[in-house]
Amino acid sequence: MGGNVVIGGHPWQYKPPSQRTFYNLDKVAIGDIVTISWEGKTYTYQVTETKIVEPDQVDILNPSSENILTLFT
Repeated sequence: MGGNVVIGGHPWQYKPPSQRTFYNLDKVAIGDIVTISWEGKTYTYQVTETKIVEPDQVDILNPSSENILTLFT
């Protein structure tokens, strides 16, 4: 089993330093750890890739056979 957990966020919805925004998403680096808490469980991911995509590159939303997290803004 696996899956692509996709979370999109706005970089400016709340003024920094807010944990409710993706203001610093551009500073995430390979090797960083990202944790997501959902319904009483914590999921941990390690950043393996960062990239800038065009608005029409919707393939980032595709399912995956691996457990991956895709963050975008």
